Amino acid sequence: MEEKTALLELNEKNDMLAVNVVCPVEGNKYMTHTRYVIVSCAKCGTSFRTDFDQSIYDKVAKKLNSLLAYNNKVIILATEKYEPDITHIKEHYTQMKCWRVSDLTPTMDEHKRCLKCGICRNCFTCTSCGQTFLPNKNRRKQQCPHCKSNQFTHTYLKEVNEEGKTKICPHCKSDDIVMTRTTNKTKCHKCGTTKLSETKSRRAFSLEIKRHPGYEIE
Repeated sequence: MEEKTALLELNEKNDMLAVNVVCPVEGNKYMTHTRYVIVSCAKCGTSFRTDFDQSIYDKVAKKLNSLLAYNNKVIILATEKYEPDITHIKEHYTQMKCWRVSDLTPTMDEHKRCLKCGICRNCFTCTSCGQTFLPNKNRRKQQCPHCKSNQFTHTYLKEVNEEGKTKICPHCKSDDIVMTRTTNKTKCHKCGTTKLSETKSRRAFSLEIKRHPGYEIE
């Protein structure tokens, strides 16, 4: 029988309070971390700023319990920044005495950056007609000016231009470029080039929470 296992990652990408934000001007969809919230007093109406900062455990607690409800095992991977949070999770579920909780296992997360390809965060490529275009700042919802489709992604650049040490998009001439991240140590998984950056490493931690035998989902 194949064991039902789920994965939960505690990292900067998942430490986001608002995940479906759409810019009203650019129409660009992105994720952001909302640290402060403007609230108003229900009695006098005075608006003030409050610190709405939450731990990543607060944000993923519902998801973690949901994964445990429908799986026999959940593997939690946390970057070094979130070591206190994964330690808190371990202590919490150990004290329940109804889960099999492993020890924290340190691991190394290694990756490289491709020196040839990446994505431009300034322009889009239509997935319907393949044409590249710039966002219209006068429109709330963006669409391709060529075929009027609203299906598009940030432009993937198979080869990024360079002007000195600055990487430039060949379509819109922007320098807002993100080079492809790859875990392959010999070549880029996207364009196949062997021109990669030096290996970047960061410490991470792994934790397993499992159901007790007899309570496993078949």
